[in-house]
Amino acid sequence: MINIDSLDLPKALKLIRTLETQLDEINMVSKEYESEMENVLHELQNEITKLEQVNKEYHITGRNLEIRVEELESENSYLSQKLMNVMTQNDKLMEHNVLLEHEVYDLRKYVDCDSLKSISSDKSSPSSFCSTSSMTVSTKGSSLLIKPILVDNKDNQNGLIPTIKLSQSTVMTTTAPMFLST
Repeated sequence: MINIDSLDLPKALKLIRTLETQLDEINMVSKEYESEMENVLHELQNEITKLEQVNKEYHITGRNLEIRVEELESENSYLSQKLMNVMTQNDKLMEHNVLLEHEVYDLRKYVDCDSLKSISSDKSSPSSFCSTSSMTVSTKGSSLLIKPILVDNKDNQNGLIPTIKLSQSTVMTTTAPMFLST
């Protein structure tokens, strides 16, 4: 500490100038720190604003993704159900096809030339009238329609062959629908 009583005027003025210079330096350094702190605060506020905007965009994107996930899950559920329905329909059609093939096979086995010979007036040449490989097969609804085709009907008096029609069939096997895991 400086003793003020022992100071003369020139020393006091010199001390005052030194203290004023130090005060000016301190004020200048203080203003620089204040300016730097304001810049840091401004940069931090800008960073906070950017981060809030990014957070808002992420929130919107997250919400949009959640909505899209729900839409895709709904579509997946719909398509899985549709696939199961198509597979069930396909299984039924395959089952129906197998049944028809079995019925055709059984009928071809059952129908031989002797049974058609009794219907026909041509008893001398059954092979010219009938062939198990010469049949037409068609379906209508749940019925199977089988018509023998004439190979040579010049000996047949009326040219008519009765139509064999199956109106009922028995299910021999079934297929189970395949379940999808989601």
